[in-house]
Amino acid sequence: CYLGTGTYYKHEGAIHAHHAIHRSQGGKDDVAIPLCWLHHAQWHNHGGVFLGLSRLERFAWAQQAIAATQRAWAASRGEAVA
Repeated sequence: CYLGTGTYYKHEGAIHAHHAIHRSQGGKDDVAIPLCWLHHAQWHNHGGVFLGLSRLERFAWAQQAIAATQRAWAASRGEAVA
């Protein structure tokens, strides 16, 4: 799960690809954020760790998460990381 493996967050279930830009709006897997089932549900329900975030804060979080996920994916494939 993108939110990490530390003890601060409780993770549950399989990893889901959260498409930060919906597929119907042209989103592809390169803008997906890996979230466990619990955090994926919390994102869509505006609850849990995402409770109280404004639309702008959620957008900013997603943009940062996409960039970090893309860097990690590139590094895992031995590609140059910007």
